[in-house]
Amino acid sequence: MNIEKLASKTSWRIPFLQKQLAKNAAVIPTIENLQGFYESERLALQAVKHVGELLQPGWSEKKTADILHSYLRDYGVKQYFHRAFVWFGERTKFHGINNYSDYSPTNHILGENDVFILDIAPIYKNFTCDIGYTNCKGNNSQFTKAKKTLDELYIKIPKFFQSVESPTELWDKVDQTIQKKKLINVHKDYPFGVLGHRVHISKKIVPEVNPFNFGLGAYTKFLSKGLFSQLLNRDYHGPLYGLWAIEPHLANKDFGFKFEYLYLHSDEYSGWLQDYPALKTQID
Repeated sequence: MNIEKLASKTSWRIPFLQKQLAKNAAVIPTIENLQGFYESERLALQAVKHVGELLQPGWSEKKTADILHSYLRDYGVKQYFHRAFVWFGERTKFHGINNYSDYSPTNHILGENDVFILDIAPIYKNFTCDIGYTNCKGNNSQFTKAKKTLDELYIKIPKFFQSVESPTELWDKVDQTIQKKKLINVHKDYPFGVLGHRVHISKKIVPEVNPFNFGLGAYTKFLSKGLFSQLLNRDYHGPLYGLWAIEPHLANKDFGFKFEYLYLHSDEYSGWLQDYPALKTQID
């Protein structure tokens, strides 16, 4: 029995458990720690944009993931919340993905005018981030339209955070926005149907073991804090306060597209961490 099936059989316990764990989960990082998360995110974005520029038709998902890891290793990254997920063409909409191992990079080759997604979560100087980046090699008018949709959603999500009364309402507002565009909500098919998850400081060096592409520390961190208090899905019953990685994933009939960025929700600020005026990048 996998963990999702087990969760469904114990779903009656989840609201109670979440309320017990939520007080500890909804921590607002200090400004010094926010700076650390910000720099980690900037490095990850720098990496995917650099590799995205290098990427050529004929490259495989595995080769692209290896280059991403090499780039981050040169900046001192030794651990990951999860290693690189790389999806090309139809795999961006999870075509052919039937189990956990199918999410990992394959020998699938990037074609001319293909859309690609790079999703990676390095731990840089103890600060975890998780980012998702979508782009296209060549000319693809459908991707231009998709990119506009992502830009609109990037603006709408902070408004949703600031106006909703529950996490379920937030999840539904994002889903309704996708449905109005006559697009497919792909993140509802993620493990546990997550729109996002919390991120944390990770100071312990753990063995480099990556079951299903996730670092061992990811499992231990989430389980130690209570798995369901860490996941922002339709069944989450805790507070929205804290630092999240938010990752709406959409698709049309041909390809999928997403973004993923860190999001801070507090009394003082509710918005994308990269837009927080008090933070400045210090990545060389």
